[in-house]
Amino acid sequence: MSTHQDEAVHEHNRRLDEQAMAALENPQDAVPALPRGTPWLRIWEYRSLGQYRSWLLWKDASKLTSGFLVRRVTWERRSEVERPMQPGGVIRGMPVRELRLKTADATVASARWWELEAEGRELPLPGLSFGSLGIAMDGVRFGVEQRASFHSLRLEWWSRPPADWRPVVKWFDRVHALFEDCLPHSEREP
Repeated sequence: MSTHQDEAVHEHNRRLDEQAMAALENPQDAVPALPRGTPWLRIWEYRSLGQYRSWLLWKDASKLTSGFLVRRVTWERRSEVERPMQPGGVIRGMPVRELRLKTADATVASARWWELEAEGRELPLPGLSFGSLGIAMDGVRFGVEQRASFHSLRLEWWSRPPADWRPVVKWFDRVHALFEDCLPHSEREP
């Protein structure tokens, strides 16, 4: 591949990555529009050799004690970013496409969420981890984020978190299971 083609591939991949990460970080902005409301909690799982997925718990403003929705946004990163580009703006014989995201929305049983939220309030805040710097070629990046008017929290870890993060990771797993259970069978993870 020529230098010009390498640059075109790099720029195309950079643009796709930037657009996808914006949508994964703010699932409420992905199409179709969610009802007026508030982001409550976001979790994510970005597989270096697979899909990038983000789940958003959304509080519908029109409902007082119920009205939770979950939105999952999925990006098939590997199949979009790692395809070689051919001359003429073609990737494997196909014209270069715009970003392709898949969204799935469902209602969340409020009682189940309130139980998990109560557990989340009791979680010990994990200590800062200053592990060795290194390079990882494959693995999974996980995270949990809560943004509120006067405070926010964002924790992110790579495949195997530090030992004192285990309570947060176990809670993350339960939240993830709840979100997936709420989605229609046809939309659930394999």
